[in-house]
Amino acid sequence: MAIDLTGYTQQIVDGQLVNNTSSVVSQTKNTKDNSSMDQMDFINLLVAEMQNQDPLEPSSNTDYVAQMATFSQVQALDDMKVNMASMNADNLVGKYVTLNVTDAQGIVKEITGKVDYVTHESGKNYLSIEDTLYNADDLVSVMDERYSEANVMAATFTSLAGQLPNAASLSQADAVNVAKLRYLYDSMDSYTKQFLSKSAVDKLETLEKICMQYGWGEYGAGGAYGPAAEEDGEATEGTAGETVEV
Repeated sequence: MAIDLTGYTQQIVDGQLVNNTSSVVSQTKNTKDNSSMDQMDFINLLVAEMQNQDPLEPSSNTDYVAQMATFSQVQALDDMKVNMASMNADNLVGKYVTLNVTDAQGIVKEITGKVDYVTHESGKNYLSIEDTLYNADDLVSVMDERYSEANVMAATFTSLAGQLPNAASLSQADAVNVAKLRYLYDSMDSYTKQFLSKSAVDKLETLEKICMQYGWGEYGAGGAYGPAAEEDGEATEGTAGETVEV
């Protein structure tokens, strides 16, 4: 038979509740998650079970109390889990994190950045990184601030080194960018330099030798990276590929 309880129908067979597709949660006007049940739902089901139990084999009050206690414990654990997740998300503010985010096309992208603030909506925690909100469930790792900044600077150095031409194609116009890369390198501490790729550093040193030989820009006489003033000479025009062997 079927009984009506506060807006939903639950099937009863031989005094037992039947879990069917017309479940309690799905019929509560879509106001709750289909996978969740609150305490009032449980009480209503417990009342239905008591009203429709087999009179020849009735359940004892102890059974009902035990069921209620078990449900209360599970609910308390769930609430604690939600609160802990919220607190953990709040603790990420100001820290650098990495997330694996899946876009609308199903492509997973790695997002790294500093968490500006955290917001909580519909039981979910969202991290704000560069004015964009990301689900905290996508969190992969949390990085120490110094570690993260060193990685960012190392990545910048490698990118700038990659934009410079190779030794054979280097020209006087490139000397200013070579000097900028040297300035960036000198501004790093020993910890940050550990994150630099050897190939990028080797490229800088190779290009610097060419700039020094030609006396280009800051590598010429009187320049920040040039020879002493008494060795002042006239800069040579042209490209490195013409006269310099590397």
